[in-house]
Amino acid sequence: MLHGGCAAVAELALDAGVAAADAQSFAAELVRLCADGPERDRLGVLAQDRSRSFTWAGTAMSLWELHANI
Repeated sequence: MLHGGCAAVAELALDAGVAAADAQSFAAELVRLCADGPERDRLGVLAQDRSRSFTWAGTAMSLWELHANI
């Protein structure tokens, strides 16, 4: 995942993302990732692994706990 370096997105992506602080570095990273198939594949595997930690059931449980603690 190529992102703009926002702290919330960086926390979400962790090692499955590539941050770019400004438009110029974003464009350079995009060009690099388009040309680097193995890096895209690696990031894809990491992103799939990362996505498994987010489920509807887990979100519901977190929300339930939050309301129970209020």
